[in-house]
Amino acid sequence: MIDVSAPPAYVPHRSPGLTAIYNQIKGSRVNHVLDLGMSSAKSFNFFSQLSCKIRFESLNDLFQEEGFSDPLLERLDQHFDHARLLDHYDLILTWDLLNYLDLPGVERLMSKIIPLCRPNTLIHSVRYLGSDIPRLPQHFQIVDQYQLLVSAPTDQAPRLHNSHDTARLLRLVPSFYLEHTYLNFDGMIPGLMENVLRFQPQKSLLRHRQASDELADTETIYAAASIQPSRDTHRSPALQRVFKEIATAEQPAILDLGPKTRQNYDFLHSLTQNIYAENIYQELQIQAAEPRFKAHMLNYPKHLRFDVVLLWDILNFLPPSAIEELFRRLRPHLHAGSVIHALVYSGREIPEIPQTFVLRTRGELEIATAAKRPASEPLISSRLLKLMKTFCLAETFVFQPGMQRGIYEYLFRLQT
Repeated sequence: MIDVSAPPAYVPHRSPGLTAIYNQIKGSRVNHVLDLGMSSAKSFNFFSQLSCKIRFESLNDLFQEEGFSDPLLERLDQHFDHARLLDHYDLILTWDLLNYLDLPGVERLMSKIIPLCRPNTLIHSVRYLGSDIPRLPQHFQIVDQYQLLVSAPTDQAPRLHNSHDTARLLRLVPSFYLEHTYLNFDGMIPGLMENVLRFQPQKSLLRHRQASDELADTETIYAAASIQPSRDTHRSPALQRVFKEIATAEQPAILDLGPKTRQNYDFLHSLTQNIYAENIYQELQIQAAEPRFKAHMLNYPKHLRFDVVLLWDILNFLPPSAIEELFRRLRPHLHAGSVIHALVYSGREIPEIPQTFVLRTRGELEIATAAKRPASEPLISSRLLKLMKTFCLAETFVFQPGMQRGIYEYLFRLQT
């Protein structure tokens, strides 16, 4: 016999998303937090210790009936219309609620959330990756900046709506920017992904505070991007040259346009605190039509000049129009001594997607290798230079000891 009076069981969950949020708000005097889930004394105490004002909305109560759809959306509308949420919030916790709405429902809920945001408001959400998910939204309690307690589902059921991939969700809410995605970190509940979004109504991407964030590590990259769990080492004479060149500069500005990885950030942070990061390929891929640069992309303060730009291998996966636009947008943020580093593939096969390159030393990389596909027209230097217009090829590195076969490394500079 089941003891109905027994308290619900909870499962511990390591939450890198919460850690990243904590590291951003801990230095502020007062933050306003909106928790759309069930109230929790643990969560209240956690935010109170940070001098945060927290409000619980307990939207879980609206999801107690099966069927959801239109009646649920009407109840959500009524709730927000009568909740008197006469405030703007710095952090909004949606937990797993989006898993129980179809795409129009997600769009409708987010339309209610947007008026409650101020510029740079953070949104935390949880996504279930399996075909069977908890029948109802779960209860999330914050223990500390590292750990959550998640109510153990009493039963699982096939999801009523298809899993909403992150790219599709972002197209619905263009005012939000994907700050971080976390999956398969040690201690995370299997099949549970965390997303942290940032509200940027003007999409002016200023430098993100990353100094104490938990960025994706290589193990997460393999799991999230379906990358084969194999790693190659590659000696990079080009990067060795680049890092030696900036060694004497005081806080050089570095722009990393590849996937965010914790190892790369830690390495670059040992060289300078002036680091900017933007995953250009990912931002272009989330667009439904032909990839085009939007106004918010590579939109930095006018005075900012980068000493180093790391393109990694993304040029191999961009159409000519995007390559041309990329260099056009970079040019105003470079000076006469700036250098752009890129890896270009040669040969009959290239990776299906951009690979992830992890900095181990100033001249050695570890490559999280991706599956291969037949190469089309090779990306030769003369073709690149025609697209770059005002840039010149300063140096080429190939066939040197320790370099992987089929990889060229280029250093580009502004024409003088």
